[in-house]
Amino acid sequence: AAAKQAIPNKPVRFVVNSHPHFDHAGGLAAAVAEGAMILTHKNNEPVLERLLAGPRALIGDNLSKVSTRRSNTVEAIGDRDIRKGSNGKVVELHRIPNEHSDGLIAVYLPAEKVVWTADITSVNPTPAQLPVLKAAVETLTRLKIDYTTWIPAHPPNPDKPLTRADVEAAAKGGT
Repeated sequence: AAAKQAIPNKPVRFVVNSHPHFDHAGGLAAAVAEGAMILTHKNNEPVLERLLAGPRALIGDNLSKVSTRRSNTVEAIGDRDIRKGSNGKVVELHRIPNEHSDGLIAVYLPAEKVVWTADITSVNPTPAQLPVLKAAVETLTRLKIDYTTWIPAHPPNPDKPLTRADVEAAAKGGT
C-alpha cells in the first residue's frame, strides 16, 4: 500500500527477499498476490517456492483470493545480480555468505552509494552477531562495493542511516 501511494499507477514488479526466515518472508504472499516476482538467492528458492505454492489458510490472506495462482513466483539469483530500471537506476543484489543464512542478500544502490541489509546487526553487535557483521564487511570490501550509507532493516535500528565508518568500526568491535 505504501509503494502504491508513493508511486501511483506503477506496479511493484519485484520484491527482494533478504533470506527465508519467517520474519523476512511473511509478507511475500501479499506481494505475489499483487503480481510481483520474488528475487532471492538460489539457496532460498526451494523453500520459498514451497511456502508460496502451499495451501493458504489464514483469514484475509491475499494470495488465497487469487483465482489463478502462478507457479513461477520466485526467481533465483546467483551470488551477484544487477538490475537496471526503465529510469536507468541500477540495483545490485549481493550474497553475503555467513552463519546466519546461507542465502542472505544485501541490496546496493551504486548511484546513491547505499547498502541495505537485514539481520546484520551493525549497532553494538553481540559476540554472537559480530561474525555476521564481519562477514558482510569482508564481502563488501572484497567486492569493492563503494558505499557511504548503510541502512539496516532490523532492530536495533538507529534513527538515521549509518556511515561506512560506523559499520566498519562496529565490525572491529569498536562500537
